[in-house]
Amino acid sequence: MVAQGADEFDRQVWLLDWVYRRVKRFGTPTADPRGALEIFKAVDEGHAFYCAYYASAFVSCAASLRWIARPLALRIGNRAHGTGATEHSAVEIWSNQYNRWVYFDPTYAVYVEKDGIPLSAWEVRQE
Repeated sequence: MVAQGADEFDRQVWLLDWVYRRVKRFGTPTADPRGALEIFKAVDEGHAFYCAYYASAFVSCAASLRWIARPLALRIGNRAHGTGATEHSAVEIWSNQYNRWVYFDPTYAVYVEKDGIPLSAWEVRQE
């Protein structure tokens, strides 16, 4: 799934996109699996999942490829009308290529760059 990547970071982006496409139904979880294998099995059975499961699957997959990744619980803050989630799960992955943590959001298959350099979650917040 990542072999076509030109370098380490490109392979990490391929993983990001693969997890995003692999978890097919976003929504209120209809099962509570742990780890990528159980999550993907439940996905194949038609279950839906929210952001925490995308993050968990990504972290598991990254570990299987010998990359260090960590889940993040991002506080969204108070909502003016009390609707919607107040937290979102994403991840940071260590990039040896850039010698830094890089923010990835596998729920939406996104990361953020500034001047061609991928940013950490803290740097994204500061921007």
